[in-house]
Amino acid sequence: MKRLLLALGFALSLCIGAQAQPVGPAPFYCNKVQVNSLTVGTTQLIIGVANQVITICGYLWDENANGTAQIVFGTGASCTSSTPISTNTTTSVGGHVVNRIATGYISSAPGQSVCAIVTGSNPLNTEVYYFQQ
Repeated sequence: MKRLLLALGFALSLCIGAQAQPVGPAPFYCNKVQVNSLTVGTTQLIIGVANQVITICGYLWDENANGTAQIVFGTGASCTSSTPISTNTTTSVGGHVVNRIATGYISSAPGQSVCAIVTGSNPLNTEVYYFQQ
């Protein structure tokens, strides 16, 4: 009986096996936040650094105006040749948009900046959560 229990215990340990290992690269955890009060036009939020990538974990719009707002990656202070990070969001007085997770989900090309493009009539407050390396 003792041998049977030992054999069953050994067989069970073979079935359980080792825990699965994660696949792919380790995630980036955002450790920075950029807070701005924006006016109409294009505003550079995060300055690009040569050979560094900016990884975005999310953003928040605190809407004080009717208009639109969008966050983009691009070149220089006005983010020329931009690539959207967020959709072109319609804003309204008193509205809020929150899109945030703990780990990065989109990254810039090396050296690119992050900008906000705003239309409307009043200031718009934003927070952008990111990691830069």
